[in-house]
Amino acid sequence: MGAQSKSDDSGEGPDTDTSASSQPKQNPPRMESEVLRSMTLAELRDLRKDYTRQPGERILSWLLRCREGGVRAHMLARHEAQQLGSLTINSKLDQFVADAKPETSLWSRLVTGVKEKYPFKDYLTCPPKKWTKVEEAI
Repeated sequence: MGAQSKSDDSGEGPDTDTSASSQPKQNPPRMESEVLRSMTLAELRDLRKDYTRQPGERILSWLLRCREGGVRAHMLARHEAQQLGSLTINSKLDQFVADAKPETSLWSRLVTGVKEKYPFKDYLTCPPKKWTKVEEAI
């Protein structure tokens, strides 16, 4: 036992099983494209109710509200995005949302649409607004 080092006694020595190291690690098989379940009309109606931009709501505030509301979890096929209808109070922006790549998240569709409609960040600047309560500042 004196000839063995402490690392061998503790079981932390080098791995002597060569069968595991000689074969490359295999990742689980990936599907080329996942099959998505189509959304019902009631689900699309709920999405429209939750993520529609309100009159007078700034675009950046609306995007933040959508993001915090979980919009990234909703994957939509193109026909579902077209059935969703108006979310943005802007027909051009709604068209960008509906025509995005197939099977894209609703978040990606919204952000891509805003980027296409407003390519320069200066278009989205928010003028300072006076507020007296913390809730108004948010």
